[in-house]
Amino acid sequence: MNRSLRTIFKSVVIGVGTATLTALIFNEESISKELIISSEPSLLYAGVAIVAGFAAAFALVKPKLNEMLPGVAISVALIPPIALMGIGIANWNWSTISGSFLVLLINIIGIVFAGMVTFSLMNFYTRKKNAEVTIKKEEIKLEKEEGVTNEKTETKTTNI
Repeated sequence: MNRSLRTIFKSVVIGVGTATLTALIFNEESISKELIISSEPSLLYAGVAIVAGFAAAFALVKPKLNEMLPGVAISVALIPPIALMGIGIANWNWSTISGSFLVLLINIIGIVFAGMVTFSLMNFYTRKKNAEVTIKKEEIKLEKEEGVTNEKTETKTTNI
């Protein structure tokens, strides 16, 4: 869970940073009415997040489904508020920043809730051992990749 939270945090920071930088480069003095409406939380956004969470969790449980579906489903719910938060930061518009953050928070909660319900209904907890083995293998791959990256960096530094 700790790794998941770090990944979510890093992803949000990178997304908001990229959106802020882009908004600063393509400076638009005012924020359009459509964007302001997008920063106001509503049941529609929560519904989209819940449907995206169901779709993503279902696709993860059923390996024969398209592997890209979870990413697309979740990005539909998360990218717009993250981008809008970056635009709000670039324009120093506190109401846009706070509203889009609230929409993002609601969407994350909706996705997690839908995933938990889907995994429970599909008896995913019975496959816990398989999941733990897969997670361990992925952690070992990540450690190896980080080790290779660190070795390449050290080699380049010593060659200079």
